[in-house]
Amino acid sequence: MVDHDNLLEIPQEILENMTFEDFQQGCHQVLSMSDKEIKSSFAGKDPRAGDAIREKYRELSEKVTREDFATRKLRCLKAKGNAMVKQQKYADALNSYKKAVDQLPMMGDKTEESALDLNLSLVYLKLKQYPKAIEAADHVSLLSTTRIAVGEGPVQHEGKLQGSHGV
Repeated sequence: MVDHDNLLEIPQEILENMTFEDFQQGCHQVLSMSDKEIKSSFAGKDPRAGDAIREKYRELSEKVTREDFATRKLRCLKAKGNAMVKQQKYADALNSYKKAVDQLPMMGDKTEESALDLNLSLVYLKLKQYPKAIEAADHVSLLSTTRIAVGEGPVQHEGKLQGSHGV
């Protein structure tokens, strides 16, 4: 199992615009760097650390799957959306949540889908886009009903909808 929170030491603002292919290409670029290039690129780290840095990126390029990357990116975007809701920047939150939803097809685990739909519903309410708020909420209901019907049980969420703080 991959630890998604510590998987990538990539700043959120870069990760949210990065594709899995960009990530793989970046890993391969580091693998082809000389010790001197690694020293200058990694803020003056000890040049003897070059092998350790290459090994880390080799491991990342081999072990990080498209699903792992999508999970990490989704969590970053969801966290950004939640932060935007707290700041009452609902259009920005909507943008982040929609980008997070785009990651769902690449993930095997769909448990985040209901939470994102609840967040979207809240943001649409705040933006007074009521038909879209109802549509997002209805989608949560449909997902829950489908999961119960196929024996998966009720949807579990990490958090609870609390005012305008998101899930």
